[in-house]
Amino acid sequence: MPFAIVAVTILLMSVGAAAVTASYQRANDNVETAEDDVEAVDDAVEDITSYIDRGLGEIILAISTDDGLGGLTERSSTFDERAAAWIAFQFPMVSGGVKAECTGYEIELVAEPAGLSSDGELSGYTPTYLRGTGTVSVHLTSALGKAQTDLTISTDGSYALPLAAVRGSLFEAMAGASGISLSQMMASQLTALAEYRILNGYGTSAYGTMGTSSILTSDDVNDAYAVCMEALSAICFRDGDNIL
Repeated sequence: MPFAIVAVTILLMSVGAAAVTASYQRANDNVETAEDDVEAVDDAVEDITSYIDRGLGEIILAISTDDGLGGLTERSSTFDERAAAWIAFQFPMVSGGVKAECTGYEIELVAEPAGLSSDGELSGYTPTYLRGTGTVSVHLTSALGKAQTDLTISTDGSYALPLAAVRGSLFEAMAGASGISLSQMMASQLTALAEYRILNGYGTSAYGTMGTSSILTSDDVNDAYAVCMEALSAICFRDGDNIL
């Protein structure tokens, strides 16, 4: 075979190999992009759900501690009105490049037992806290496509605590144990605050505005006590007819 033909053949083979390699690389990049997009959507769903839990939890805390709202029926009606206004104002929202639009929701306000033992002293009255449960339907739009999903909502007044160490209901966690514990709620608040400050550079020295002694202060303890007492005031005592 003449040398020129051999050279052309090698050139064509190398071009073909480069094209195949580039095709595989593009396919790999597309897979990685799709995986990143799926992860972004998952993160957005978690963030949006937590944001809704927090927002509706603040509404529930306000309703629970308002002495002028009457019984459970009146408080449920007030919750429905405020929740509708809050959701309408918040959506659409964007989290991590993923846009979420609300297409509907079904959320109910219920009274849950608080796990406090009355030892017969309350004579028919039950300590309870208000909890909102249901779903929020959202239409998600990301870089690679669109999807429809339902966000599961379960929230109460403890979600309004500003320093919650974990995402979840402190009321619900303690309702099946020894009851609502002020010390546990304070520990959760202060643990989260200490972790936040350490991650932001506190504790590199013993003293100073960002020293070890500033990770937690007496003012922090007082503030945690105040917000936890406010949350505990959401506990109401209801009789069998759900009257406050």
